[in-house]
Amino acid sequence: MMEKFVYDRMPEEEVSAIREFIQTKLAELERGGVHCNEVIREDILPLLDRYCDVLYFPKEDGGNNGFHKTYIVDGEKVDVVYINTAQSKEKQIFTAAHELGHIWRLDQWLEKQLSVAVDYDHGERIMNRFAAELLMPERLFRDFAEKAMDGARNEDGKMTVGNMVQAVTAMMNEFYVPYKSVVYRLYELALMPDKWVDPLWTGESAGKKKILEEHSQKVAREQGYTRLYQRPDERKGIEGLRELLDQAAERRTQPEGWLKEFYRRFEFKVGEQDGSLNDSLSVPQEREETEDGAAGCD
Repeated sequence: MMEKFVYDRMPEEEVSAIREFIQTKLAELERGGVHCNEVIREDILPLLDRYCDVLYFPKEDGGNNGFHKTYIVDGEKVDVVYINTAQSKEKQIFTAAHELGHIWRLDQWLEKQLSVAVDYDHGERIMNRFAAELLMPERLFRDFAEKAMDGARNEDGKMTVGNMVQAVTAMMNEFYVPYKSVVYRLYELALMPDKWVDPLWTGESAGKKKILEEHSQKVAREQGYTRLYQRPDERKGIEGLRELLDQAAERRTQPEGWLKEFYRRFEFKVGEQDGSLNDSLSVPQEREETEDGAAGCD
């Protein structure tokens, strides 16, 4: 099924509140001695590490960018985030920013600030807007986007789909975010005509979508954007994860529900002794808390 772009801009009241939340959090970090650059890029990964336990592990089929779960352990909340390291680094960065919004309980803060109820779908849109605002601050993004688009135009001033893909790829490299994150950011800030969205989002057909992807990759190679579209060489995981879970189950050092959830997420069968921990983990895709569709910009 061809993925459809959802034309639905977030109310300005919510956007303003998200920006206020980000500034408050960055100020708290600064007071705590943690300085964040205006363009955060890959620094988001160690920032996420400060607030939760992060499981980095490759899942080769790429169907799940990541997820967040909260458990109660010994009466205290424990946040765990999984990030799929089989994805390109720019996708991991957007996923990490999205999950940081969950860790910081942005949805709960907005409910109190704006007196609104945030359901699951609305919450996912909020987290993706948070990730976009954090990784692509409006002022910096506007300035760079306008220059990139002007530089990509034909001599007669016209803009083709190919020209726009060139500009989008330059923005990807500048802010180190995925292709669709940039396209959606251009849309939500009204930096391009709405009629350009579908040709850039999927090319309006499966065949054209592949052409878009290949052209962006070609631009990245020609322009020397060497960090884009690369599979990371270093992948972190939890060594002996299966054995650790089995030991915890045997010793009952973790709540039963907590352990069952991990067995389920990674499709380990209780008591199963075969299989290699070097194999890719298969993470079920229900309740994917990352960037897909309108809320997701991969």
